[in-house]
Amino acid sequence: MSLARDLDESGVADIAVFKFAYSGTAFSGPDPSGNQYNDWRAGDPLYDEMLSRLAEARLALEDGGANTVTLRGFFWIQGGSDSRSATYASDLGAFISDLRGTSVSQVFPST
Repeated sequence: MSLARDLDESGVADIAVFKFAYSGTAFSGPDPSGNQYNDWRAGDPLYDEMLSRLAEARLALEDGGANTVTLRGFFWIQGGSDSRSATYASDLGAFISDLRGTSVSQVFPST
């Protein structure tokens, strides 16, 4: 949230920051129980929950008098152990493709 404060203090206007965090997730690889992670894919419950909450946030802004809200950027911060996975780059690429695809266009029809 310090990013939002820094942008506000620097004079950036009309910005909203949406934060969605969930601990103990990964794109792929074994979890501590030996089961395979498969989080953050389109259709995954966490991914769908993130998009649902994002849609709620957009509607709340617009209902509160904001003009049409458009998505202009997306920050992703992933835990360190997941980033060492041999498939991390391709998993991250698939996640970004999902976001750029129909998922985000359903939340932000004008994007």
